[in-house]
Amino acid sequence: MIEKKMVLPMCKKRHSVCFYLILVCISVGATIESKSKDVIFINKETYLGEPKTVEMKMQYKVSAPNKTYRAKFVLLIPETLPNRQKVISKEWILPPTKIHKRDGGTYAEWILDKPRGDIDIGCIIKMEIYPFDYSRLNRDLGSKDDDFKKYLISEKFIETKSKVIMDLAQKSAPKRSKGGILLHSIFNSTIKNLDKYNFANEPKGALGALKLGGGDCTDYTDLFVALCRARGLPARHVHGILASGFSDTPKHSWAEVYIPHNGWVRLDPFLVEAGKASFRRLKNYYITLNHDRNDGIYSKDNGVWYWRYYYWGDPIAISEKLDCGYGVFSERVSSIKGDK
Repeated sequence: MIEKKMVLPMCKKRHSVCFYLILVCISVGATIESKSKDVIFINKETYLGEPKTVEMKMQYKVSAPNKTYRAKFVLLIPETLPNRQKVISKEWILPPTKIHKRDGGTYAEWILDKPRGDIDIGCIIKMEIYPFDYSRLNRDLGSKDDDFKKYLISEKFIETKSKVIMDLAQKSAPKRSKGGILLHSIFNSTIKNLDKYNFANEPKGALGALKLGGGDCTDYTDLFVALCRARGLPARHVHGILASGFSDTPKHSWAEVYIPHNGWVRLDPFLVEAGKASFRRLKNYYITLNHDRNDGIYSKDNGVWYWRYYYWGDPIAISEKLDCGYGVFSERVSSIKGDK
């Protein structure tokens, strides 16, 4: 495995800093956003940024040079999410055969019969993305609804029931810790136990990352989510895109943890480890695509994260161009013998 120093962000191609102080009595500009006496005080400037408009072009060239009878291409696309992002317009490069939703994501699917030569597909999406206001983060998590059960379970890559994970989760914070205090302790524990950041063609999961002592954004997120779930905090792994300058890829993973009265709180242990963010200070450049860690699109061959292709007959190749206005990310994946 090759270690590589990151600029921003080094994620799937597929560091530690002092984050914040709990200001108890004195803090210039501190605010209280809850009637509870058990509140985390923060500086007013932790609410970073204004709503931002982004135009994202997701373009894919399907190359079928020989006798291919049929090809299918499946692409994750962003949709409107309350308090996260709003899709303003969507223009198809080639209209999809169908669009379907699965829990956690929306997919456009193209079925091409007897494709020949190069065929351009994809879409251009104009959207508004919003920063998250951390100023109301409360210590008391309260009760959890049945809807959150799936965000507390152990699953592939998020081995919550592993003894190693459970032991670390217990060591991360005192037994009676809860809410924001517990969340912050687990966050720190994740970063403390992962101090190497590098590329990985295949995800290692929470246990694998812990054993290696590092990983990419996917692995950092897996461990953090696993530790949260082990301590009873509903947490999920989010796949998306950063609308910002990048060194390797704008594709990224981060976590969301559910806090009553605040909803799903966005947290990014990988960028914090990289010195590009802190527990409460995340820039407004997150575009959410999916929050199902083990969705089927991620478990098949032929493709990369966020899209997948299938073919019947002779092999095909896919060339990707992804542009959010901060540079074009390009990648080619091919099943054609001798094609690179």
